[in-house]
Amino acid sequence: MSNLLYAIPMAECAYLQFRQVLELIATASLVATETDDGSLMNSISDNHRRSWHAGDILKTIKDAYPDYYYPEPLRLDASGPAPPGLPEGAFKNYVGELVTANADYLTYERFKTLYGTANGLLHTPNPFNPRAKPKDQTACLRLLADGPKWTRRIIALLTHHTFKFVKKPDSLYVCHTVGSASGSEFKITEFQRLDDVTNTCLGVDYREGIDRPRQSLRESTAAESGAP
Repeated sequence: MSNLLYAIPMAECAYLQFRQVLELIATASLVATETDDGSLMNSISDNHRRSWHAGDILKTIKDAYPDYYYPEPLRLDASGPAPPGLPEGAFKNYVGELVTANADYLTYERFKTLYGTANGLLHTPNPFNPRAKPKDQTACLRLLADGPKWTRRIIALLTHHTFKFVKKPDSLYVCHTVGSASGSEFKITEFQRLDDVTNTCLGVDYREGIDRPRQSLRESTAAESGAP
């Protein structure tokens, strides 16, 4: 990046990375909601939407499964003690509680804004469109200045978040980053709904699997599970 002398190619490189991240979010949501017959992917074309377009992918998922289309961000609240009523020793390494995020993260509306900005920057303006504007240095400098803001919002969305699979409605998946910035690890924990609910987790009744860990709680790395 330091060898690029002009704002336009620097902005193009930066927003190409943003676009690829957004495409990963959209395709991961598609994996979580697609059925065995591939009907969701087919419906993108049936509705005259573009199968490569991250915004169209999320719009199709939202229309079909409004509760599944976008990751739900969480944040780690380490301000209080462990929740009362847990079995003794259940949380000997308790570091905090994951609660719904209310900070400045990449919402669905912001996703669409950033994706539209990246697309507009990465394509050459149509010379036959009288409304098309050529790229200019000043606008690209503003986009570069906005880069750190978009980066923080993406990190706030994905560092801790939940998602669900359409084919497994009784499971809730929590993606969480553990460790430090120099040696962090991304993990996924699966919570399964049980009939004999004793605790409440993330606003949905789930049982923390102290005595039935293989049935109620599993952990794997993101690479092993292939989840978003």
